Amino acid sequence: MKFEIFAIDDDKTICLLHKYVINLVYKQEPAIYLDARNALEFFAKQTSDFKALIFLDINMPVMSGWAFLKELEKFDYKERFSVVIVTSSVDIFDKKRADKFACVKGYIEKPLTKVKLTSLKANTDFI
Repeated sequence: MKFEIFAIDDDKTICLLHKYVINLVYKQEPAIYLDARNALEFFAKQTSDFKALIFLDINMPVMSGWAFLKELEKFDYKERFSVVIVTSSVDIFDKKRADKFACVKGYIEKPLTKVKLTSLKANTDFI
């Protein structure tokens, strides 16, 4: 099934790394958003046949990953989104909080690597 890939992180260097690793594993270049609010506005304009795999940081200015997830849950076609949290947080409470969102399919500690992403892809059904 065809889907678009996105990376949302406020750190430009991290985004470049994500872009490289995601392209290695999925053979598809992700669209990059440095601001979760801008990404959410883009997703809100999509039709119900749109499918997306989103790599999301949780600690960002303007709109946190948590706020992004809460808004995404309000979408009529939220099941079309699969989210992988990619964060520097090692807090077990963040992992438990992420598990409460149906769209969250994975949780990876930064940095995103080919090994971590390949394992996630092999063990998770997206979309």
